[in-house]
Amino acid sequence: MHQRITQQNEASLIQFTVRIVYDDDSSVLLNSFDDFLHYNEIRPLASVSAHLSWTYLIRFPDRQSPEKQEIEVSFLAPPRRAMFASDDDESPFFVELPSGLVRTDINHTARTWGVDIDSLLDGHIKTLRRKQGVLRKWISNHSGRVGIIAGSFFLISTYLAGYRAANGFLNEQLLRLQHFAQPTGTAAPTISDKLDFMLQLIAEGSWARFSFFIGMSAVFLLLFSVIFGIVIGTFAENSPCSFVVLSDRAKERREETLRKESRRWLSFLGSLSADFIAALAAHSFFSQFLSKMLL
Repeated sequence: MHQRITQQNEASLIQFTVRIVYDDDSSVLLNSFDDFLHYNEIRPLASVSAHLSWTYLIRFPDRQSPEKQEIEVSFLAPPRRAMFASDDDESPFFVELPSGLVRTDINHTARTWGVDIDSLLDGHIKTLRRKQGVLRKWISNHSGRVGIIAGSFFLISTYLAGYRAANGFLNEQLLRLQHFAQPTGTAAPTISDKLDFMLQLIAEGSWARFSFFIGMSAVFLLLFSVIFGIVIGTFAENSPCSFVVLSDRAKERREETLRKESRRWLSFLGSLSADFIAALAAHSFFSQFLSKMLL
């Protein structure tokens, strides 16, 4: 940027400062670019923000004397708070940062120059952004929807399995009634035989157990689907974090956070696989239990 500024106009840098803020809210002010390059924080602190400021005297071709231009760039990483000025010019307000933030402020007297520098800074800042895969980005941005879809898939698939197993139970009971009502090679059942048959069905308790099993299964499957949706949605929300790496402790924190992001993504894939496996297991359970325990 300095080279671009000096090439375009007659300019001189009269002041450059960097203020580095650490996670204990302490800060260090450096008054030259050389100091910034050679500064090494010896305390075990992690840098969380950096505020860079350039002050130039620039003489533009259409101006007779040099004019003061100021450029400020702030890099803020969570869990820092960003301060913004209110619209009514009252006291500023703070916003918690869920991820990183870069703020630029250019105080200029030549609008064209200010737009050019702002575009230049924006291009440099974009190169510092961490790129995220299209799929992971979509899943993270729609984590709530992903959780709802996963929970709904588990609920619908298990309910369908239960419906098929229940149909098998009902068909089996219907066949028993048909064989009793229309026996082959014997006389039609008497009223006494019918009463004995009904009493036998009541004594077996198949219908009572069937109704209890279906009711409890519906409640538990609904509960599990909500749990699956919440867990999968939580793991799906995995936005990339930002770092201001200007100390050894900040570098260690970055590596630790990157490992956590990888584990969180693997946990999402694992929970998604568990959702499918649980749905298949529920289908097998319904079929086996109703066919062998109730019938």
